[in-house]
Amino acid sequence: MRSCIEFTTLVYQSRLQALHEVQEHAQAERAAAEQHLQQALAAQRHESEEAVGRHLSFIDRLMADKDELSRQLAALGEALKVSCRAKDQGSGFSCVFVVLLQRSQNATCCA
Repeated sequence: MRSCIEFTTLVYQSRLQALHEVQEHAQAERAAAEQHLQQALAAQRHESEEAVGRHLSFIDRLMADKDELSRQLAALGEALKVSCRAKDQGSGFSCVFVVLLQRSQNATCCA
């Protein structure tokens, strides 16, 4: 009877040790997976921040281009006004461009 109890105890201890080894292995794999996910998240965050930086730079360029085009449009409008005054005011044909320009400026000033 004693050998049966000893055998059962040995089997129990062996299985308990195997269970602890499996648990330790699972914890190690979980830690490795978590570390991998943290690295992947950091890489994704870095890529996202770079993309945001590129987008903001692009927006800044667009705004600068818009400001330059607005300045050029205003200069063109002034040149047309001067040209309109210099030409014969009787026909009114050359002044149509000034009216159209003013309408386009009013329509896009708030856009």
